Amino acid sequence: ARRERDAALEQAKLQRGANEFLQLLLRDAAGTDAGSIRRQLERASALIDRTPFEAPIVKVALLRQLAGRYVEIGDVTRAQAIMRRAIASIEGTPLAAPASSIPVSLACSLARDLNEGDDQAGAIAELDRADRLLAGGAQAGTTTLVECIATRAYAESALGHHDRSVALMRDALRRLAAD
Repeated sequence: ARRERDAALEQAKLQRGANEFLQLLLRDAAGTDAGSIRRQLERASALIDRTPFEAPIVKVALLRQLAGRYVEIGDVTRAQAIMRRAIASIEGTPLAAPASSIPVSLACSLARDLNEGDDQAGAIAELDRADRLLAGGAQAGTTTLVECIATRAYAESALGHHDRSVALMRDALRRLAAD
């Protein structure tokens, strides 16, 4: 159990480092011109596709950052497609193991992008998938759990279920306070 925990912590550190680096790289290289940013993102996407990553977590981290940059420029449809690529990239790897936190985190991120694109039903379906993964023994840290809960609250609110949304946000706040 300790080895698995240590491996998960190491993966999280690696992912954070890759995320921060890619974020800086893309922002620096793209500048502020929308066309230039989109071209840079497309180049990054193609490069990720061509690169045989030894550690699958690096590819996942890069795809997540790429999706985030597409959200920043308002292209949530492309962000959703990239998050689906990230999910597909872990299939058959240790990152997809039943106790892994990565599938839960990816499902919650895709749900956030779906909700951002006004697909609340799709977002809730992804969140339900994350819940099933958790029920099956997957691990998730407080940050991921709160992201999932908050995304569900936003989706529920968009669907007019405001009382449910408020209850979910209160749960998220309780979890943050307890951590």
